[in-house]
Amino acid sequence: MKLTDRIGRITESPTIAVSSKAAAMRAAGIDVIDFSAGEPDFPTPENVKAKGIEAIQKNITKYTPSAGLKKLREAVAARYQRKYGHEFRSDEVILCNGAKQALFNLMLCLIQGGDEVLIPEPYWVTFPDQARLAGGLPVYVPTRMEEHFLIRAEEIEKKITSRTRVLILNSPNNPSGAVVPRETMGAIVDLCAQRNIHIVFDECYDCFVFPPYEHVTPAHFFPNGRDLTFIVNTFSKTYAMTGWRLGYAIGPAEIISACDKLQSHTTSNPSSVSQMAGIEAMEGDQSSVDVMYAEYARRRKYIAEALSSMPGLRCNEPQGAFYVFPDISHYLGGGVPDSIAFCKLLLEECHVATVPGSAFGMEGHLRLSYANSMENLQKGCGRIREFLSKYSA
Repeated sequence: MKLTDRIGRITESPTIAVSSKAAAMRAAGIDVIDFSAGEPDFPTPENVKAKGIEAIQKNITKYTPSAGLKKLREAVAARYQRKYGHEFRSDEVILCNGAKQALFNLMLCLIQGGDEVLIPEPYWVTFPDQARLAGGLPVYVPTRMEEHFLIRAEEIEKKITSRTRVLILNSPNNPSGAVVPRETMGAIVDLCAQRNIHIVFDECYDCFVFPPYEHVTPAHFFPNGRDLTFIVNTFSKTYAMTGWRLGYAIGPAEIISACDKLQSHTTSNPSSVSQMAGIEAMEGDQSSVDVMYAEYARRRKYIAEALSSMPGLRCNEPQGAFYVFPDISHYLGGGVPDSIAFCKLLLEECHVATVPGSAFGMEGHLRLSYANSMENLQKGCGRIREFLSKYSA
């Protein structure tokens, strides 16, 4: 059977592949410390779960409009209006089956054959494949570890051509934890407005930014660039709702309507039960977010210091999100040629699951999630230190 060319253009998600292998090893009775998954280890908040249960009990289990319940779209619009002081309407919001679908909807509505999509490195593994599936060409914008992987407007400008259509910007960044500074964001918005380039801004970790850094979005600079900007977020990270599959996109009503048209023919609406829980997440008690934030801050400090203390490793302290992205190049060469081989050996020999930097467009690194218990962080770092003692370039 011959598969289509579009399937041949993409690869399996490396993060899901590693997580699946780690899960299979655990099922076989092996004690695996899994640093691969980008998933909070906290439960969904009790008040949010209660509203989901209530929705089932009240039989709110039917189709909703494909773009989602108006009440939740209004709640999302109201939150962004409070945050940024600009008017947002419910017809500028679409609810999706996770942020991943929101991003893919936008790619299919904004990109066609031959269009170029600017993607800063390192990047979330799915960005390039979404661009390719839409018929676009990923064009990568470099960053440097020595500058904490911060993107610069001048580097973006160097990559712009007559075919550039979209810039995908992710802050806080997965995998590096880099947070775009206010001055840089303003310069990027100015550049894209001047060159008529759409900004797709993924802010899925917006609630996890650590002092002295601050979360800045293109919306801080509206009305400049407003008609070109799309903000994508999710309930998955902030409210530990990964399995509920609920995210959203905000942007000009014309394109959001096109996303709705597309979604009506793919998945239709996200789960009605998830949407009812999402209303509570948006409007209810937010204390659970503060608890998660404080714990991530504690873990961030521990793992960044632990990895930095290991001979031959370099590790920036992440500015946001819940990942570290250490440089392991000292240990590559000879019997361990690249980050894929490094991660494979680490999993097989020491039972620690990580994701190779090559999956994020940056060889010589690996990503570890510290959305994990402190006990597992300590145990896993001990195993990594033991592993490094056996391998060196």
